[in-house]
Amino acid sequence: MGWIRAWSRWHLIDCAGQGENGMKVDKQASGATKGRGKGESRHWFWYLVLAVAFIDCAGIYVFQSEHPFRDREHYSQMVLLAAISTTLVTAPLIRFLSHGWQDRYEEFRNRLTDGALNAYLLQFWERRARKVNQQIFDNSALMQDEAGRLFDLIYREQYGQSVFMMPALLLLLTTLAGSFLVIMIGMEKYQLSMIETKVAIAAIAGAYMFAVSDMVLSVRRKSLNVADIYWYVLRLVLAVPIGIAATASAPGATAATVAFGLGTFPMDTLTKLLRRLTDKPLNVAETDQAPDLIKLEGVTVPIASSLSAEGVESVEQLLGMDPILLAIRTGLPFKFILQLSAQAVVWRHLGEAAGRLVPIDLAYAQQVARLVQAVDDRPELRKNLLSAVATRLKNGAGDTVLEDDTILFILRSVADDSYTKFLMSSYGSTEAAKTAGLPP
Repeated sequence: MGWIRAWSRWHLIDCAGQGENGMKVDKQASGATKGRGKGESRHWFWYLVLAVAFIDCAGIYVFQSEHPFRDREHYSQMVLLAAISTTLVTAPLIRFLSHGWQDRYEEFRNRLTDGALNAYLLQFWERRARKVNQQIFDNSALMQDEAGRLFDLIYREQYGQSVFMMPALLLLLTTLAGSFLVIMIGMEKYQLSMIETKVAIAAIAGAYMFAVSDMVLSVRRKSLNVADIYWYVLRLVLAVPIGIAATASAPGATAATVAFGLGTFPMDTLTKLLRRLTDKPLNVAETDQAPDLIKLEGVTVPIASSLSAEGVESVEQLLGMDPILLAIRTGLPFKFILQLSAQAVVWRHLGEAAGRLVPIDLAYAQQVARLVQAVDDRPELRKNLLSAVATRLKNGAGDTVLEDDTILFILRSVADDSYTKFLMSSYGSTEAAKTAGLPP
């Protein structure tokens, strides 16, 4: 396996512009993202195409050697089916790794410009950043380049193209195995115990349809991640067992239809369905509680479910999560994650009263910071601005109106929050960076 380590080391140096010791490699490109692009995309494309062709040929050869066909005409049909099925399941992945991955990287990198990258590293990777260089947060061109290289390295460790290799290999092998199984039971008349031939084929076809269609959709959104591919593998592996369980009580005429239909369900939907089927005989009550994040502007039930699947069910958990990793794992746009985080900062300090600030455009932390700055810069506006906020925070006719000093203290706490400083720098203007206490 030494060649794999050598290739990985070469690829990391070539793409990230640095060696294993964190020192910059002498390349003509000065930025962290320069020197990559179409050339690297072409390399990834041809590497993966050749790998798929090699694995297909090897798999077909091994299978034919171990299980010779009784009818030689079935051999050509197996080759055709294996080629088509593996091409359909790997083509979207190859497209994503050679093009979509770089677009996703640029989405993050274009947002983290100027002081925003330093603010991000300070908020979420401070210890590692200072370990690389104690002066990394200095406002100098040299340190900005150092911060860019560190971000590039962290991003590739968490979401680099190389981390897709193992799940992609498993997906390819599972697809090949499914193709071989369909040929064996459909043409070679191999019998499977506990399940009819047409039901087994329908279950495999349904799971395959889900895997390919969902992958195409994720690639189109540029949100494909490693966990998705593992779910596809699990769905294909469990296709036949789920078909057996689902059609045990189904009428014979509809068994294949039921198996195919369930095969197209994603794993989370299928899991909920199976839980409901087992809860009834066990007399287990199903409790669905609305997540706290549903209260934030722009959060729907599917979005809250995606965040909940990553362990984010409250505003505190949202603020404690790296927004880049959260955007990668949920597939949500990075800007949208920042918008949710901006609301979460206000909710942290005001609770449910933060929702009443939406009509006056103060639901986001950076807007609160600008309001505080306006109050400090123009004292004559203080009374009118704070009075408007106090009116919105008042909940009902019997509630006591907060004093101006109390409101200003709360708003200043929002503005001085470290996450607010990161958000201000992420939204990019020089004045915003100054307001957040960061170098412009």
